[in-house]
Amino acid sequence: MLRIESMLGRSDKSNKGNGIQLGNYTFDTKERLLIFESKNIHLNNTENLVLDLLCKNLNNFVTRDEIVKHVWGNEDLKLKEGSLNNTLSRLRKYLDKDARVAIVTRSTLGVKLLIES
Repeated sequence: MLRIESMLGRSDKSNKGNGIQLGNYTFDTKERLLIFESKNIHLNNTENLVLDLLCKNLNNFVTRDEIVKHVWGNEDLKLKEGSLNNTLSRLRKYLDKDARVAIVTRSTLGVKLLIES
């Protein structure tokens, strides 16, 4: 019975508007889901942390060093450069169905999640 109640509680939480609206997407950080037209894209922990940080700094650049520190701790950027690039590539692929949502990279500024009205 406790297990059923736990499962029902989890589904109730996801239906209470805990998601962040990103254009036509809904990002649920707690469930690590990106939802588009009732289709769920399950994010791994790294993708979830990066997207969450970009959402918290919406339309503003976050340095690559800040992202690496947020996701991997005090790791050196050079050690995690490839992992970060792969993560950003996957997130771009997930978000490509809405032209108003983009992840923009500038070598001197960093990375930002851009949502156009």
